[in-house]
Amino acid sequence: MKAYYSSDASSSSDTTSSLVSSSNNNYVSLNNAKSLNDAIDTLSDDSLYEKVTTKDSDGNTTTDYDWDSLYSAAEDFVDSYNDLVSSGGNSSVSGVLVNVSSMTNYSSASKSVLASVGISINSDNTLSINETKFKTADISDIKSVFNSAGGYASMISSNASMVEYYAQSAISSGSYTSSGSYSSSYSSTYSSYA
Repeated sequence: MKAYYSSDASSSSDTTSSLVSSSNNNYVSLNNAKSLNDAIDTLSDDSLYEKVTTKDSDGNTTTDYDWDSLYSAAEDFVDSYNDLVSSGGNSSVSGVLVNVSSMTNYSSASKSVLASVGISINSDNTLSINETKFKTADISDIKSVFNSAGGYASMISSNASMVEYYAQSAISSGSYTSSGSYSSSYSSTYSSYA
């Protein structure tokens, strides 16, 4: 009898851990989706695509795009995308899973466009960026990917926004805490009136 109850307690502990882990993953997915949208907002800023004039130590001036800033913004996009693919792919929320899947499918369909700006798709559906290829890409290709209405980044942003929505909904709808009690915004609101 004692063995039965101890195995049942272990199972209950595993279930609670799983629920807490799922809830934590929703927070991670939510934050990763927000980070991805922030990276896309940076890449969508027209000022990033303006030429700048710089002067070297010898007094020579050159006018060109700020390739270091462009690359840094694109690298942030790739890192944020990869974080969301990783966390969202482990979500227990179907809306999160569907939208992360849509992101990876759209990326696969855009493989040649991404390659034109030095971005490749890895076997685990994450992205990689090649700095040399990116910095030698045609600026119109980069703008087409990251700074055009209905372009690649715009579509990815739509999916990231939906991940935010579904992750936030899952967090707000309530879950079990690590102590096994149920927590939700609705039950705390109810308690304040009782």
